[in-house]
Amino acid sequence: MKSNPAEAVDAETSVIDGASPQSGRPRRWWNTFKSAIVFLFVSWHLFFLATRSSLDLGGDEFVAFAEGSAWWESAEPVYQWTSDTTSKYETALDHDQGWSMFTSPLARGCIFLAVRVEFTDGSHVVVRSENEPDDPSHFFRIGRPRQRKLEDWLVSRSNDERRSGYRRPLWEQTARRYLRRWQGENPNDPRTPQRLVMLCRRIAIPKPDEAPGSYREATVREVATFDADGNLLE
Repeated sequence: MKSNPAEAVDAETSVIDGASPQSGRPRRWWNTFKSAIVFLFVSWHLFFLATRSSLDLGGDEFVAFAEGSAWWESAEPVYQWTSDTTSKYETALDHDQGWSMFTSPLARGCIFLAVRVEFTDGSHVVVRSENEPDDPSHFFRIGRPRQRKLEDWLVSRSNDERRSGYRRPLWEQTARRYLRRWQGENPNDPRTPQRLVMLCRRIAIPKPDEAPGSYREATVREVATFDADGNLLE
């Protein structure tokens, strides 16, 4: 009985390569598994971006509108859970976008963190952020995006009640860093710090009908108070 030369060649190749029909299955399963993970991850992020962006754009105005509706009582738990979960996720992975900058009314000012160092002799000095320009009408900044984001977050009114929680060290370490910076720039100053006051300095942006460079003096709001060692005072 004659054998088929092509079948003989295929059999010889399989023996040489050590391959079998079953040997390719684990690889196919693994490729399918990886594709499924990528698909689920991308799908989750599309859902996350669409949901979180909608919540940021609506914000408190949507909640105020919905509270007057009959369906809000049953929908509120789902809304709050979705908002809290997506907010924690974006904060943990640093995905928060701050979509409020695109909503009306548009921002009419810029805020900067500063620390007022008060001394035992009654004098004081204000240590401004490296990000605050000396002349708002003529400046250019490169770098420090994460520092700007952190400092904006620290002086935001929405974070006033968070200072007593587990995030408290963020405010304390920032106040100490500003004090160390002043001490490094003024090593021969004999004054002794007595208290530190974190400030929010807001520079208003000129209105459309005002001259482009007509910036006014920054308005100042006290954010938090610390002792000379940088410990937050309640």
